[in-house]
Amino acid sequence: MLLNTAEGMMSMQNDALEMVKRITITLPDDTAEALEEWAKEEGRPTANLVTFLVQKAISEKQEQPKPPENRD
Repeated sequence: MLLNTAEGMMSMQNDALEMVKRITITLPDDTAEALEEWAKEEGRPTANLVTFLVQKAISEKQEQPKPPENRD
């Protein structure tokens, strides 16, 4: 469930409120069509699939070791 507030959108997930932001992205037609087909195969909205994929990519990125800082 999404709640519209003065600060932005809030989502009810697992009985906890969390802020969510809406963004707009531009994709090549073939990429958008592939995402739409993938989402259809899984029986979910395309936006839900994209949210899942972005969250997964961020989690994987955060698990990677950080490169040493450049001290030039």
